[in-house]
Amino acid sequence: MYFLIDARKFACSVFRELTAVSTAPSFSSDFGNSRLRTKKTSSKTARITAAIVRVTRENTPTLGIVTGHGENLAEPIVKELQKQFNIENIEIQEIEIPSTINGIIIAGPTQDFTEREKFVIDQFIMRGGKVVALLDGISIDKNTLTTRANNVSLNSILEAYGVKVNNDVVLDPSSNQILEFQTELFRIPFSYPPYPRIVGKGLNRESAITEKIQALAVPFPSSLTLFDSAKKEKIEIFELAKTTPSSFALPGSQA
Repeated sequence: MYFLIDARKFACSVFRELTAVSTAPSFSSDFGNSRLRTKKTSSKTARITAAIVRVTRENTPTLGIVTGHGENLAEPIVKELQKQFNIENIEIQEIEIPSTINGIIIAGPTQDFTEREKFVIDQFIMRGGKVVALLDGISIDKNTLTTRANNVSLNSILEAYGVKVNNDVVLDPSSNQILEFQTELFRIPFSYPPYPRIVGKGLNRESAITEKIQALAVPFPSSLTLFDSAKKEKIEIFELAKTTPSSFALPGSQA
């Protein structure tokens, strides 16, 4: 069983689901006594609720989108984030991350971080800053669908918190997406294990992030290694999505 790390694709699916159907509190009258309940609402109502939250809170948090290493955060995600946060693009060079930044997002870097940059990120975490690291263990040639290992230089930071991104591809023969291969005459559907489809018990129903997601299809995900050091440091690790017990991993160069 492997834990997914292809978080950019995972986050896109999450945002699409959460904006399609969300939950919002509403008041109803029951024999003259008002009570608070939760019901399913449309995306329009969810946007109204989000707007109310945004204008009534005293300070809007600021997120920094890290650039300069080939990062690429999908535009739909940025637009959703802008509904709740102030967004700034930042470059981590020889200076510390500004105190006005509440959290940073590192989305799919393709270039290494210098030791100085990693030190700046680590100091930001030590000061209470939040970090979302969306990392790819492999790179994919979209034309040939061949893979190669990425040098995940941020692993040196992640390992201190009990987790590591592996340079592999997770295949799931039991639950995967059906793709179509186009020939000159017709299309041929086939099962594609490197494109796991996560459903049911593979999704954490106790997390607000994934409780309403019905299914996720994640192409070429990599696995995570979890270390016992996290328990010693009292770091909590929450599973959001995982493949079936029949899944396995291949090195990026062999997938």
